[in-house]
Amino acid sequence: MYKLLIVDDEPMTREYIRMNASGLHREWMCAGEAGDGQEALDLLDLGETFDLIITDIKMPVMTGIELARELAARPDRPRVVILSGYDEFALAKEAMHYGVGEFILKPLGNEE
Repeated sequence: MYKLLIVDDEPMTREYIRMNASGLHREWMCAGEAGDGQEALDLLDLGETFDLIITDIKMPVMTGIELARELAARPDRPRVVILSGYDEFALAKEAMHYGVGEFILKPLGNEE
């Protein structure tokens, strides 16, 4: 079973991903949620492990880019996918610099 962490300041987005993740592939389970990047780091610092983090890019406290930068410095970092309602090339380029695997635009559909 693969573990997913959803990081988004919008509860409805977290709920949508949580409700649909295992339905898209039965080997995935939502193992955690956080409302911003700092909450996600706090979970990791407590010893939680995840195979994938799906994070919004713009959130209060700590953005998805800042989270990706922090994770890039860790030897055992999970894969990261960034969600954004902003179609900005500069954001995508910066995210890729920190090892982000995908940059997906909101609103989400099952295909993504």
